[in-house]
This record gives sequence, C-alpha cells and structure tokens, in this order.
Amino acid sequence: MEEKEVYFGVFLLIVILLNIAFIANSFEKTTISSKATQAYGTVTAFVISCATRQNLSLIDGWNFPSFYVNMTNDSISKVLSSIEGNYEYILEWNSTSQQFNIWSRQGVKEFKEFSPNKSYFIFLNQPDNISLCGDFYSNYSILLLPGWESPNYIYEYPSNISNKNFYNVSFYYMLKWNDSRQKFLIYSPESLYPDFRQINPGEGFFIRTEGGVLRYIRNSSA
Repeated sequence: MEEKEVYFGVFLLIVILLNIAFIANSFEKTTISSKATQAYGTVTAFVISCATRQNLSLIDGWNFPSFYVNMTNDSISKVLSSIEGNYEYILEWNSTSQQFNIWSRQGVKEFKEFSPNKSYFIFLNQPDNISLCGDFYSNYSILLLPGWESPNYIYEYPSNISNKNFYNVSFYYMLKWNDSRQKFLIYSPESLYPDFRQINPGEGFFIRTEGGVLRYIRNSSA
C-alpha cells in the first residue's frame, strides 16, 4: 500500500467532515407502570433498574462516540431522546462506498438506527449528557471490508495499541477524534511518536485495513 494513498484517505475523511461542519452552523430504557386510584389520586411507579449504564458527555460540535452497552432499541429517536433538539447531524460510515451516510434533522435521513457494529459522528448545537442503558457485550465479531472502517469499541475498559494487529486485524493507520480540537489524531504502527496509543471506553475510531474479522473477546478479569 502506497503512503500517498493512505494520506489521501485521511485527507478525504477530514475534508468531508469540514464540509458538513460548515453546513451545520437519557434515553433510559425503563419500564414504568402507573396505577392511579380515583379516590385518593395517588400514582405508584415501578421502575426496572438498568443492568449497565454508559454515560456520555457530548460537546457542542462534532462528537465521535462508540457504545459499549448493547441496547435493545437502537433507533436514533430512542437512543438520543434525552438530548432531543440538541443534535442536528449524525454520520454513519458506509464501508462499501467509503463515504458517509447522513442523518439530518431538517433534511435527508439515510438511516434511522444505530448499528452495534459502528462508531458514529454526532453534531450537537449545545453540550449535553446522555445515559445509555443496556447490557455488556459478550464475545463479539465485526467483519471489516478492505479500506477505511469505523467499528464500534465494545469494551468498558481501555485497550493499548502496541503493534500492527488490533484484535485479530492487521492495520496500517488508525484515527481517533479529538472533540475539543475538532480534528483527527493519527496512529501509525510505523511512527515513533503517534498521537495516541490507546482506545478508551466510549471512543470511536477509524481503522485502515485490508479487511478481516475484528474479534472482541470478553475479559472476565478486567
């Protein structure tokens, strides 16, 4: 793989994001049953607690989270219901076309739910927090096509990046989004001083590979 091709791919991703940024200027899964008595006017609520929670602090601008809780309802309206009105755009990477699918509040909606296999760009018009409810993933595999991919990171603990292999997949480059700087950080196995060496819980990432199966194996001791 030629170095020029790799940097062109990185440049293309950044240009796409900048163009869309220029255009753009918790759901809590609980079951509540209520019983009201006409005589006393009282309401009794029974709330089923959440097995696992993931809390995300989102800034105004572009965020690139991944979800380490496996939610039973992945629709955009449900997952982001607690920040309704504060998000304007969502980007989903299309592995086949190597470009973004777009969800826009006022425009096109090329998808309607989050895939458990992907990380997502979310554009907010003001900072907000969400609390997601679900279960931890068990052992999980994601098929990666040749080229750029944006797989979901399913662990609630960090993983170090120490060589050219990341959970069974050989790669050339990895990109992680810096929310505060609104730009990509770059990791290359060939670099002595990469921008980062670790993927943290809730962080999305891009990876440039020749394809393969990304295998997450649950570490019970973690």
